[in-house]
Amino acid sequence: MNNHIKRKAVSVVIVTFNSENLIMDCLDSIFKYNDISDDLEVVLVDNCSKNYLSMFGSIEEKYGNKVVLINNKVNGGYGQGNNLGVEVAKAPIILIMNPDVRLVKPIFKRILSLFERRNIAIAGMQQYESLLKRSQSFLMLREDLCSLFLYAVYTKINKFNEKYFCISGACFAVRKSVFTKVGMFDEQMFLYGEERMLHYKILRLGNYHIVYDSTIGYLHPKENREFSSKNFLLGYHSFIYTCDKLGLDLHRSRNKMLNMYRFLEFYSWARGDKLKVKYYKEIIKLIKNNI
Repeated sequence: MNNHIKRKAVSVVIVTFNSENLIMDCLDSIFKYNDISDDLEVVLVDNCSKNYLSMFGSIEEKYGNKVVLINNKVNGGYGQGNNLGVEVAKAPIILIMNPDVRLVKPIFKRILSLFERRNIAIAGMQQYESLLKRSQSFLMLREDLCSLFLYAVYTKINKFNEKYFCISGACFAVRKSVFTKVGMFDEQMFLYGEERMLHYKILRLGNYHIVYDSTIGYLHPKENREFSSKNFLLGYHSFIYTCDKLGLDLHRSRNKMLNMYRFLEFYSWARGDKLKVKYYKEIIKLIKNNI
């Protein structure tokens, strides 16, 4: 059968935007740790990068037709770009991956085994800051004190509960049929919060589950990134949009979020961590100024 029409087992979908300094290492790691041979497909969508032509040329020179390259005519954000890639992808299982992610060991056979259970919609895995340091593999669904305490316990024992947390959007596998059934990523959300919205929509179907497997993982360094009020507000506006879209009580949810950050500010003050006190003060100020 022609390789261009042969159905694949897993399609990796990557969205780039001015990511030419990151993408080759990402692709190298995918092909290095490919444990399913020709059953793997890689789809790359570029969101109108300045140097996309030279980036595409470098990828084609190294990998030939092993990477499906798509030039997105608009920069519609993380969700819109990934939706475009998923539409093109041939496999029933999609691995959404950021261009700054690196694989450190084979994962694809294990992902396929997880999806042998027909009621699994999403599978997450361990995120690493470095080879020896675990990172934030899942996020709180709701930002409140109760979720914060549960999160501290669950991350300590490295366990996941779909009722309270959602898998990090940096790298996760999703069943394509379920992804399309819930309308894929909401394209009104540009950059942050898409994974939470997707999580809610899938759980509301009632017959699918979201799992986490700590035996497989990926490298995604982000510890030294500076706080950006612009990025925080993008995420905060996604939170407001999610509440409105899903019929959640915005006023109550926002107050619970504020109380959580006030607690974190106090906790940081009690520990003498002046940098974190400043950080949480800035977040509280941003929330109050955008009510």
